[in-house]
Amino acid sequence: AITDHHSFTLVKELAQAGARCDYALYLGASSDNPGTITDLAPAAAGLKMYLNETYTTLKLKNLTDWSKHFDRWPKKFPLCVHAESQTTAAVLLLATLHSRPIHICHVARKEEIEIIRAAKEKGLPVTCEVCPHHLFLTEKDLLRLGSKLGSVRPVLGTEEDQQALWDNLDIIDVFATDHGLSAAKRTEARTKCQNNALPSILTGSNKNTAMDTYWESGVKTAPVQNTKCSVDFVEKLYSVIIADLVSC
Repeated sequence: AITDHHSFTLVKELAQAGARCDYALYLGASSDNPGTITDLAPAAAGLKMYLNETYTTLKLKNLTDWSKHFDRWPKKFPLCVHAESQTTAAVLLLATLHSRPIHICHVARKEEIEIIRAAKEKGLPVTCEVCPHHLFLTEKDLLRLGSKLGSVRPVLGTEEDQQALWDNLDIIDVFATDHGLSAAKRTEARTKCQNNALPSILTGSNKNTAMDTYWESGVKTAPVQNTKCSVDFVEKLYSVIIADLVSC
């Protein structure tokens, strides 16, 4: 995890040596680093706070740690949170009390997108994102994928959750990618899925395959007949707004 000056410098050097595309590095918030990494803010994509269980060891378990980062991370630089279910409401309240904007990562549940809509309608400075696997897969797909291939955080939702994301597409700011698979896992996915879009969704860190998914499963044949999911709309949420959020 990138949580201090040493790890940031190390990963930055590795990225500079091997990257084949534009990139930016997030700093991870921990209980030990509030205030010690603020000078790195101009060089980072933002600060990411993990407030629920994921695959990292950086979960922040109490509001005191949350507040320290809200206080000390510069307001003009992105503060991104992994916040699920009731945690979404809690972090929105904290952001309001601290008078600062936040970005909520990979929204996956009906209750999450609905509270975000309510916050936006009240004029709160909140942005959010969704990932392709939450737009195009549900918990029912685990039968085909298996527990390993289908293991993502947040976990795959219900059809009601999926529909809520599509119904609220107009207030989603960013299409994001997450949970990329190795070549071996991609091959395994293709053998298990009849729908060619599914393996592409699971190669989430690959923008080319994710874009294929948005085009084939979203723009052409979305779960709902939503004309807002146009080529221009996908371009905006997948590129233009992201660049604006991180000031690229």
